[in-house]
Amino acid sequence: MGMKEMEASAVQQPSTSTWSWECESPPPSLTPEQASMLETTIAEVQASPLCSDAAVANGGRTAVWRYLEGAQWRLEPVRGKRVSDFFLDTLAWRQDGGVDTVLDRAHTFVDEASSGKLFVRGTSLLGRPLIWVHAGWEDSASGPEASLRFLVYTVERAIASMEPETSTPASKGQFCVVIDCTATGGDGQLPSLAFVREAVSMLMLRYPSRLGNLFIVNAGNMVYYLWRAISLLLSPVTREKVVVVSGTEQQQREVLLQHISEDALEGGRLGLKGAPPFHAESYLKGGDAGGSKS
Repeated sequence: MGMKEMEASAVQQPSTSTWSWECESPPPSLTPEQASMLETTIAEVQASPLCSDAAVANGGRTAVWRYLEGAQWRLEPVRGKRVSDFFLDTLAWRQDGGVDTVLDRAHTFVDEASSGKLFVRGTSLLGRPLIWVHAGWEDSASGPEASLRFLVYTVERAIASMEPETSTPASKGQFCVVIDCTATGGDGQLPSLAFVREAVSMLMLRYPSRLGNLFIVNAGNMVYYLWRAISLLLSPVTREKVVVVSGTEQQQREVLLQHISEDALEGGRLGLKGAPPFHAESYLKGGDAGGSKS
C-alpha cells in the first residue's frame, strides 16, 4: 500500500535486525492469558522464513506485544488474518522499502522538508517525542508518494529519538502528533482526503500502539469534515487519544500546555502567518528545525 518507489527489493531475506524500530525494553506486565497469547504469536512469527529467532529475541517481543495491544488482544482481529500475519506484513514492508535505513537517506528529503510542514522537535511532558504537522503548508507538487515516504522518515526519526526512559509505563515508547490546520504558508492547501486516509492506514498498520495523543489545532470546517471521515477508520481506543483543540488562541494554548511544555510549544511554530525560514538541510543532518514565529 503506497510507497511503491521506496527503494523496493524483490528478494526477501530472513531478518536478523536488532529491531531498531522498537524500544528494546521488555513488554509491560501481562496477565497469564496475555502472556500465553504473546508466546503463541511469537511462535507463529518465528515459523516464518521472513524472521529469524535472533530477531525476535533482540527486541522483537516488544514489537509483537505492540501488535497484540493494537488488536485489543485478539489473535485474529480480522477474519482469516491473525496478528502474526499483520506483523509479518510489516516486516516485509520494512525490508522491501528499506525502512530500517531510511534515516541514512535523510538527504533525499530536502524538497519535502523545505516547507517545514512536518518535523520532529521537543517532547511532551511525559517525554514523548513531538511530531509537528502544518497541514496548511502541504506542497502538492511533490506528490502523495513523496509525502508518504517523508512521513515514514519522520516517524522513524521520532522513534529513534526516544531515550530509554520513554519506554516506561507512562509513555510506552510512544510519540505525540500536533496538527496545525492553519491554512496559510506553502501553497495554502490541505492534504487530500485520499492521502490522509492512506497515511492513517499506514500508521495504524505499521506503527500500532505508537500514538500517545494527537492534537488538532486551529481546525476549520473542512478539517472537521476530514476528521469525521477519518475517525471512522479508527478504533475507539485510538479515537480517545485524539483531542480537537478549539476556542481562542489563548484557550487552545492552555489546553496544549497541559501536555506540552511552553518551550516545546514555541518550537512547534503554531499558527504562523506564512512560512518563516526552515533550515531543511540542517534539520535533516540531525539539527534543530530553525525558523521563528513572525
